[in-house]
Amino acid sequence: MSVLENQFNGFVSILRPKDNVKRLNLFSKICMTVSILFWIRAIRNTRAMSKGYDLGVISFAGSTLSSFYLYLKTRGGVENFSAPTRLTRIIVLITHFIVVLNYAFGIYVAFNLGKVVYVKFAVYCISCTILWLFIAICGWKLQRNTTDTDVESFDKDELDTLYGFKSTTSIYSDTPLYAGSQGLTRPYYSS
Repeated sequence: MSVLENQFNGFVSILRPKDNVKRLNLFSKICMTVSILFWIRAIRNTRAMSKGYDLGVISFAGSTLSSFYLYLKTRGGVENFSAPTRLTRIIVLITHFIVVLNYAFGIYVAFNLGKVVYVKFAVYCISCTILWLFIAICGWKLQRNTTDTDVESFDKDELDTLYGFKSTTSIYSDTPLYAGSQGLTRPYYSS
């Protein structure tokens, strides 16, 4: 393959359902791992607090569960994959937005709790709010990209007639037809 073909295939791979399912699977594994780590951290923070609790216990539990669900749906590959319904995509998006809201609340607390601004905590919460917003959008887009998983199952005849185009080869012969001023004709062969 030439360099141009490799670049083209890399570009087109974003359109292949198999690659989209793999990306969603990878996304779910990474998101689930990060969510579990931060959920454990939230539990430790809650135990260290004298009163109240870290809201990450709830928000990261939701993110972990939705990521686990996506992992279960994608672990069999494109052959066993059924695209997430709109409701499923919305629920996954909501679980990620709950994490975003948790960090946004942390920004509010950092600036308004007591008479001191907790700068390190504010920077941490601002960074994580932006990161989880990005994660929520990526998750939504990855799920949307997997809704067309049956593209590779089209056969040649279906693709030829998909938009009303007719094949330029005869069904009776492998001799191609040529478009000219007299319509479609076969080339003239003299013997």
